[in-house]
Amino acid sequence: MTLNVVRKVSHFSPRAVIRLQGKLDRGEDLTPVEKLMVYQALSRTWRRHLAKTDFVVLSYIIDRSIGWGKPFFTASAENVLKGTEMYSGVGVSRTAYYQSLKRLEELGAIHRRSMRDRTRIWPYVDWCVDDFVPEDPQCDD
Repeated sequence: MTLNVVRKVSHFSPRAVIRLQGKLDRGEDLTPVEKLMVYQALSRTWRRHLAKTDFVVLSYIIDRSIGWGKPFFTASAENVLKGTEMYSGVGVSRTAYYQSLKRLEELGAIHRRSMRDRTRIWPYVDWCVDDFVPEDPQCDD
């Protein structure tokens, strides 16, 4: 069994993570390997196409949502910027944070909804940069 898990992770394809969006949409739990696949997509594929601030913010969003097996997370900007006991803050200014959220939303990597003093954010794991960079072979099967 361990060997199959290692094969699944080591033969990672950026397209494989796209198939996980349906599970998230249906509220199904992701396996630990599937969660790892999302982190791999972020690190191996998406990072090269994101500004440093956008990568940090998207990493935080994925950790707070998919890392906990949830399709979204809800937090105040203060919580995200300054951190909590369990999470360090993102380490960027308030302006940089909101600009990053706007860019990530424009790219289709996230969706957000404001709720009084908090924001609910959904990362889209079916986002792939080939929508914006068609020649990127990393987005092919």
